[in-house]
Amino acid sequence: MAPAAKTKKSSGSLAEAAELLRLMRAIEHRLQSSSKLTARDGGVTGPQRMVLRAIAKEPGLSASDVAGVVQLHASTVTGILQRLLERGLVSRAKSDTDARKAVLELTEAGLKACESKGLGPEPIVKRALARFAPEELAAAMSVLGAVADELAGESDPKA
Repeated sequence: MAPAAKTKKSSGSLAEAAELLRLMRAIEHRLQSSSKLTARDGGVTGPQRMVLRAIAKEPGLSASDVAGVVQLHASTVTGILQRLLERGLVSRAKSDTDARKAVLELTEAGLKACESKGLGPEPIVKRALARFAPEELAAAMSVLGAVADELAGESDPKA
């Protein structure tokens, strides 16, 4: 394996931080708009669809497992799951291995909602990502991951 090429690190200037935050806010705003359109056209919001897809990929997850997979707070996922359960898109049953644990599965209606094509931001993001080489995507993911990690530690003054 060849040694990693030395790259010049950014100064991490205030201007760079402000620009990255501006872009992240623009993405968040557009994701919220997309979620509203998805709910109007397909009957589920973006976060609901994300939860449905997590359960479809791995039936039998618990609510806390789903929260970990979709990277949302457990209380947020609880609210999403409650709405999906009320609408009959998800079912809950006791685990075969642990009677204290409830596991989740999609109903037929949930599977249909999960499989609907063309809804949500995924196809748009996929098109945007297709413009970049794998190493560029890896670098972008690395930057966003580092920002997410730093933000996760923001409540710790020692971090």
